[in-house]
Amino acid sequence: MRELWRLLQTPCAPEVEVLAAKPCREGLAHLAGVATAGDARQVVETALLPLLRAALAAGWTRERAARELAAPFLTLCARAVAAGEYRPQAPGPKGLEALLPGLRPRRDLAYYFDTLLPGCAEAVARLGWERFAHPLYRLARALCLQGRRPEEWLSPLVEWRELTAVYGLEVLLRWWQLDARFSPPARRLEATAWWAAHPLPRVTGLLAALLEREGDPDVCRELVRLLAQRPGGEAHLLERLKKDRRPFVLAAVLDALLAKAPAQDLWAACRENGHLAPYWPRLASPAQPPPAAPPRTLFTFHTRGKVYAAPWAENGMVFVACCDRKLYALDARTGSLLWEFTAGEEIYAGPCGWRGMVYFGCHDGKVYALEMRAGKKIWDFATEGVIFSSPVVAGGTLFVGSYDCRVYALDARTGALKWAATTGGGIRAAPAVAGGRVLAGSEDWRVYAFCAQTGRLLWQATTSGPVRSSPVVAGETVYAGTADGRLYALDLETGVVRWVFRTRGALDAPPCYHQGILYVASRGRKVCAVDALTGRAHWVFRAPDEVCAPPVICGQTLFVAARSGHLYALSAVTGRCSWHFHAGGHVYAALRLADGVLYVGTHNHRLLALEVDPFPAEQRAREDLLRLRDLLEEGEEA
Repeated sequence: MRELWRLLQTPCAPEVEVLAAKPCREGLAHLAGVATAGDARQVVETALLPLLRAALAAGWTRERAARELAAPFLTLCARAVAAGEYRPQAPGPKGLEALLPGLRPRRDLAYYFDTLLPGCAEAVARLGWERFAHPLYRLARALCLQGRRPEEWLSPLVEWRELTAVYGLEVLLRWWQLDARFSPPARRLEATAWWAAHPLPRVTGLLAALLEREGDPDVCRELVRLLAQRPGGEAHLLERLKKDRRPFVLAAVLDALLAKAPAQDLWAACRENGHLAPYWPRLASPAQPPPAAPPRTLFTFHTRGKVYAAPWAENGMVFVACCDRKLYALDARTGSLLWEFTAGEEIYAGPCGWRGMVYFGCHDGKVYALEMRAGKKIWDFATEGVIFSSPVVAGGTLFVGSYDCRVYALDARTGALKWAATTGGGIRAAPAVAGGRVLAGSEDWRVYAFCAQTGRLLWQATTSGPVRSSPVVAGETVYAGTADGRLYALDLETGVVRWVFRTRGALDAPPCYHQGILYVASRGRKVCAVDALTGRAHWVFRAPDEVCAPPVICGQTLFVAARSGHLYALSAVTGRCSWHFHAGGHVYAALRLADGVLYVGTHNHRLLALEVDPFPAEQRAREDLLRLRDLLEEGEEA
């Protein structure tokens, strides 16, 4: 008991302070009376404290957490220990005993207390002790009394109806989600079919939740097929088209819905999915000519400052960073203002989105993370220099460069620092992430490659001028432009120079890579189409002013914005201009193509949305989706 009191007297986290409440003290005394000091401490630290942390994070008061969570947990745990059903520190079979054939391993509820319940902490906080944690305990205990380990949760299908009636669908679903790793795909497929036959309407939502988390391709395809047959299942599959990143899921959803839903609706849903962006250029026919007339303007949004950086479009929203210290969130089709967030100083870096959050760097040296739908600040992280670099998120890690001569790797959800790597100069442009490497150009005339996991320097390549544009990776080659008008092709593995392309004027914009061609814009009033393999130019387009914005491509049309505000539509094959359009103000780097809409930010405080790839007719939409499905299946096989 003294060890538990010492735990309570240490510098207290909020979850530890909950244990000082009277109901918890009584439960702790009961536990200490039936368990050893080491057992009791393990119970508190391993199982109870994670539950309390989740409950407090979900908005529970300390009084409620003590009364409705900690006290009943301690009582239940003490009873299990007293009955011999739970031995916290008892070792499992070892040595010869573990190898004896036919030996039944020790069976108790350690899995429930030590693994399952802490893994369910968020569900306990959402559903409560009586609705979720206690029924889960009864289910685990019932399996133990049958002579089975709780890990072997997936009972024969004949038992599911009884278990569902006793313990509820929510409990069984959570059990399934947490313990899928203990069940082979074939068994999960059987269980999936059983779920789909269940008459309750809620099962449709549960199947959709399983599809979102399932990792096995065969199980995912079966879930898609079953959802397509259930009432309301098509709506869930349509949401998967808008958000999912797994090729095998997207291909299965397209296959299931093409016979049921209008192709134009499916086409529009696919265009909202940013993970499908690399596929759209591959759908265009090489013979398709650029449009002959300027596009229709969908909307014009007026800011209160200059727009320097490229907007970000995702989930039907477009995010615009502005020099009036604001980040604006707009409806991507109508331009109506959804929310705005005021930062500490001007924003010169473009935003980026990831899993319901939007990130941007600011001139005050901070990186901000906001909730995408509401604009609420989740966290910020302060560097020691101004930030011109747009952030990049890969694998749950946010990478950003600062003018304090560092590249930072932050946890994208919490903002916690993972590592910071030092360069010899300030970093002006967004890093690139590929092949487990983070690549960044610096004002010290170098390109750096760091290990994405640790920040360890892998190589550095010296160029002939400051590197102020983002590196671009295609295959095993890194392309980086310099302020003295040179484009370097570097080996991704070693940093060795493969070739150098020379043009006039600084290369402030990263090149646009498409089907083996690099489209390079320079301040020397030129746009060049360069062979990515050899570094030789195919054609050159001469603009009336500097080109600082990166070109973007849609089908076989290349869009180029000169600093004067003139926008040009060029043939990606020949470089011939088919139309031009004046945006009404200077354009620096604020050009973004998403979902068939070209967003153009200007220095006269405006954002224009131009419909450069309007929704196709039903037949063309269907043909596009069939080609997209085939590409997704090819990518899956590869």
